[in-house]
Amino acid sequence: MTNYCQNRLTINGSPGEIEAFAQSCLSVHDDLFQLDFEKILPTPTVVKGLYRSVESRLGGPGRLALSAGEVGMEALRRAPLAPVGGSVKPFSVLDHERAKAVGIKSYDDLCVWLRNNDPAALELGRRCLAAQDACGVCFEGDWMAVKWVCAPERIEYEQADLRETSYVANFVSAWSAPEGISREIDDPFRGAGGGQRLHIPSDLRKWRGQRGAACGQRRIHR
Repeated sequence: MTNYCQNRLTINGSPGEIEAFAQSCLSVHDDLFQLDFEKILPTPTVVKGLYRSVESRLGGPGRLALSAGEVGMEALRRAPLAPVGGSVKPFSVLDHERAKAVGIKSYDDLCVWLRNNDPAALELGRRCLAAQDACGVCFEGDWMAVKWVCAPERIEYEQADLRETSYVANFVSAWSAPEGISREIDDPFRGAGGGQRLHIPSDLRKWRGQRGAACGQRRIHR
């Protein structure tokens, strides 16, 4: 069962401040002035378009599917990737039943097979490793999960009112509040992506998230 957060953001300021905030942080979608995550905390170019869901030709249907990026990275690193969270034994492509079926017994075999049958996986692996060096994650979805916490497609707006001296947004987000976005809005001196300064009015900034869960509810006040 999905847990949902009820979020409310209120910003008050002078007409000039609110206009600057709108230009820096909002975009119009479905006739509503919604928070533009890419304006507030842009996804680095190096990781854009890198998706774990792209499948390698080495895998198969259903449970046999393998991520092309992960296969390519393991082949290039010549070592299994660290499991997410570090709580599970690393899984090696070399142990996959499809790899065994086509006679792959070593990383040399794996690289040869990929060069001949799935060169795109090697290229994706190279790009993922470059992204990891540049921004600490290999895939765009991982960057969003770490930096935004909640992706915009998991948000449903109930209210997004932009007025001359205020902005009020009420929205529901699945699983978690977009806490990375709230931190950027709460701290106008940090700026988008650590560079550009956001135009946030200083007199009142309020972000409230309420998370419903089987064990109760938690409120976040900023």
